Amino acid sequence: MNGKMLPTAADLRSALPALRRAARGARRLQRVGIPRGCLSGARGARRAMVRNAVGCLPQRLTIGDLRRVCGGINYPTLQRARADMRREKLLRCLGRGPDAQWERNAG
Repeated sequence: MNGKMLPTAADLRSALPALRRAARGARRLQRVGIPRGCLSGARGARRAMVRNAVGCLPQRLTIGDLRRVCGGINYPTLQRARADMRREKLLRCLGRGPDAQWERNAG
């Protein structure tokens, strides 16, 4: 800022990308059914977010779809949640590799 109470136009322009990223992240959380401020550090909270995201995505999905929806979740957590759901027979793998399709089972 320029030392006054009001920010300059340049200050606002420089803050705009960060504000857009924050808004995009909040919309992403709401899309999978997690209200603002509810993603805690409690054990299993991020895996629960992945499970909600799988329920909101189409019947067939890829890990890339999950990465887009769950932007704040790291890849190993996505893999663990997906493996848990596979063991519980909630997901079924339809292929191999990074573009493999996964199908939600009724259950």
